[in-house]
Amino acid sequence: MASLFCCTIVVLTLASNINMLVNSKKAGNVVNTTCLGGGKGGDAVYGSLQFDYYFDSCPIAEEIIFSFVENAVANEPRMAASLLRLHFHDCFVNGCDGSVLLDDTHTFVGEKTAPPNLNSLRGFNVIDQIKMQLEDFCPGTVSCADIVATAARDSIVLPRTNSHPSANMAFLNSLQQVCLSGNSTLTELDYATPETFDNQYYINLLLGQGLLNSDQILVSGNSEVIRLVKTYADDIELFFEDFKNSMLRMGRLMPAQGTDGEIRRNCRFVN
Repeated sequence: MASLFCCTIVVLTLASNINMLVNSKKAGNVVNTTCLGGGKGGDAVYGSLQFDYYFDSCPIAEEIIFSFVENAVANEPRMAASLLRLHFHDCFVNGCDGSVLLDDTHTFVGEKTAPPNLNSLRGFNVIDQIKMQLEDFCPGTVSCADIVATAARDSIVLPRTNSHPSANMAFLNSLQQVCLSGNSTLTELDYATPETFDNQYYINLLLGQGLLNSDQILVSGNSEVIRLVKTYADDIELFFEDFKNSMLRMGRLMPAQGTDGEIRRNCRFVN
């Protein structure tokens, strides 16, 4: 997938049929207390986080989120990567708390306008639409953090298909044609399957088709890194499994506990 270059060798993924663990998140005094995961007997529990958390309180939650993500990705395939990136940027700043969604006010400067995010992060309108629908069906129930995490999961499921590598020379010729015809240096980072979430990135590296030097250098030095690239290139299911587990670990960063925080009515503002 074109916009997932930041995942490189640090594996972050989700298999198509996984029930994702989603969590509550905290940023200063702005937090979400609910988590997505399973309140039914025997289901996995991680601290205060559970699978199928909304099974009773809002059973239609995941269906609503998926439908909006599916529509957004159908209208613009790049949105899949943008929603995954939104979750990544949220979790790695003070934990997975939905704080990246907050707009600046005259008394508050949030993460949206931070240099790494300004004019870079996308997908906020998709989250807004999901939240509005959830508030209609289950008011004050589903947290903004859980919406972001679940949307990230669904954004991986939707574009997943098998990969089809191309020859190195064909890749170079195609790049030259793109640059000449469009008078531009812009192109897809994954030229083979730009709208598909798969292991094509690793296959590209072994074929000498890493678009950026920082990518291609991964297979030119450290033997352990090269082994990992070859492993994921050869075994897409292992890549999905490792990515899934990494996503779960990331989603458990600094969850809110107990009665901390609030369920925002609008993900852009504190209640």
